[in-house]
Amino acid sequence: MYTILINNDKHLTTSVRETLLRHTTTDGIQFLLTPDNVDESEGEEPLNDIVYSAVMYYKDTDGVVRNETLITDEELYKDRIRFILPSGAVFFNKVGLLQVWMEITKAIPVIGGEDEVITYETFPTVICIEEVPLSRRRHIRDDNTIIITRGDSLEIDLALTDKDGYTYEPVEGDVIYFRVKKSAQSETILIEKIIDINTLVLNLIEADTHDLAFGDYRYEIEIVLANQVDHYTVIKNALFKITEELH
Repeated sequence: MYTILINNDKHLTTSVRETLLRHTTTDGIQFLLTPDNVDESEGEEPLNDIVYSAVMYYKDTDGVVRNETLITDEELYKDRIRFILPSGAVFFNKVGLLQVWMEITKAIPVIGGEDEVITYETFPTVICIEEVPLSRRRHIRDDNTIIITRGDSLEIDLALTDKDGYTYEPVEGDVIYFRVKKSAQSETILIEKIIDINTLVLNLIEADTHDLAFGDYRYEIEIVLANQVDHYTVIKNALFKITEELH
């Protein structure tokens, strides 16, 4: 996931650089903020947690300023407050260099009174969204259909999400399987690959499809977590189509 740190001086720092793709990107953007440390006066009751909310503003290539309301995690993420712009946001329909900044609101509880509300704006940063490469547009569709010419090599970037729609970042010991069968009911696995958890790239080589007949197959992607107990099929019974090559 594309990660941006919100520094104490209100600057935005991109810590993980990944390609964001127009329309079909599976990336979201997470903004991470170190929570405030509120001192409690001696003898007073502890204060409740500060409630944060955020809006991301961006200036499009046409110069128009638009905004997206971010999702705020209920719990801390790696000791930070996390705001998320999900991959389905309108922002990901854009292409080019976009100037991005945030407006953050803090509601600070006051004992015996109304919340103190503080709103501040960060400094801007720039994010680049690229057009979807022709190879990707040709080989994979929004419904997870994969189309491959028999005997071709193909690399496909994967993005994994948990049950709440947040990006799942594999940990050491997780195993991700890609399997192709002729039908969902078939017990015979025609292609099986283990996907590198560090790159999340599915690599298909010539030998994987060279001896298979043209036509429609079904595939799934399954994660076996490091505890060896939990199994999750993140893509199930999707279309894998092998097309004829020219001679």
